Amino acid sequence: MRVVQVTESLEIGGAERVVVVLANDLARRHSVTVVCTKRIGGLAPGLDPSVRVICLGSGEGNDPRLVARLRRELKSAGADVVHTHDWGVFLETMLAAKLERTPRRVHTVHGAYMSYPPGFVSRFKKALRHWVERQLSPRGYIVCVSDALRQHVAEEVGLPDRAMVTIQNGIEVGVAPMRSPRIAGAPRFITVGRLAAVKNVGMMLDAFARVVAQFPVATLRIVGDGPERVALERRSAELGIASQVEFMGFRSDTDALLGGADAFVLASLSEGIPMAVLEAMRAGLPVIATRVGGIPTTVLDGVTGVLVDSGDVDALARALVRVATASAEFDSLGLAGYRRVAEHFSMAAMVRSYERLYGAGTS
Repeated sequence: MRVVQVTESLEIGGAERVVVVLANDLARRHSVTVVCTKRIGGLAPGLDPSVRVICLGSGEGNDPRLVARLRRELKSAGADVVHTHDWGVFLETMLAAKLERTPRRVHTVHGAYMSYPPGFVSRFKKALRHWVERQLSPRGYIVCVSDALRQHVAEEVGLPDRAMVTIQNGIEVGVAPMRSPRIAGAPRFITVGRLAAVKNVGMMLDAFARVVAQFPVATLRIVGDGPERVALERRSAELGIASQVEFMGFRSDTDALLGGADAFVLASLSEGIPMAVLEAMRAGLPVIATRVGGIPTTVLDGVTGVLVDSGDVDALARALVRVATASAEFDSLGLAGYRRVAEHFSMAAMVRSYERLYGAGTS
C-alpha cells in the first residue's frame, strides 16, 4: 500500500509526533511519503530513512495553487491512501485527492478548530469554509483523537457523528522508566508543547510563582517554542521567577528531560489527547493538567494525576504545591500513569486502527 500523509510541518508538536510515529511503523510494511505543505521542522530526522519527505514551501492561509502541487505529489507517489492531519491542510489536499481520484482519503483532527476573529465577514468566511469542509469530508473517515473532540467537531463543523470515528493517540512503551531521585524541597516541573495561546502557559507561570514563594529552589522547564515565547519570558521576569524557569526551545532529548522531572504540567484551554501527556505518563511522571478535551479520559484524576478546571490558577497552584509536599503519593500516581499508558494507549493499537481504516475504502 502507498500512503501519503500531509501536514503543515514536522515542527515539534503533538500532531506532528503522531505523523512521525505512524509513518515509521507503516514504513515497515508499506511505502510512505510525508508531504509538509509549509516547512520541514525538527522532527524530520526522527523519520525512518525509507520515508520520503517532500516540502512544498507554501505560505500562510489557503492557496489554490497548492491543489495542483499536491495533486502532482499524489500522482508521483501513486497514492492508494492520502491522510491529512488537522484542518490547515484539509481543503487543498482533499480537493487534490478527489481530482486525482485517490482511492482512500482519511483526515485526523488533533485539536479544537482554528479560531476566527469576531465580525460578520469572519462569520461568513467560517460558515463558507465549514460548508466546503462538509462537502469534501470522506464520510466515516474523519478521525478524532478523543470522543470529546468528536463532539466538538460535530458542533463546530456540522458533521454528523456517524461521519466520524475515534482513534486515540498511542506511543511505544517499553520497560518501566528509570527516574532520577527527588530532591527534598526542590520540586522539578516540566511542560512540553508549542508555545501558543491555546496552551495557556501564562497561567502555569502564575501558578508556579506561588510555588516558588514556598519553595524558592523549585524549577520549571518549558520545552518547546512558538509565537508566545517572548511574552512568556517577559511574564516570568515580571513575576520574579526568571531564574527558576528555563525556556529550553525545541529539544530532541525530551525523554531524558522528562526522566529528570518530578511532575508534568499542562494548562491548556483545549486539547485532543496530547502526545506530550502520553510521553510524560510513559516516563512515570504524575500529570497535573486542566480538565479539557480528551485529557480526562487519559489522565484519571487522583489515580494517575490531578485535574483542575481550565483557568483556575488557584487550583493549579495547590496541585503543584502538593507535588512538593506529598512526594510518595505522587510517585504512586506516576507509576499508575505508566501502567495506564502501557495498557490503553499503545502505538500498535493506534496503527492497527488506521490500517483498518486505510483498507476499507472511502466515499
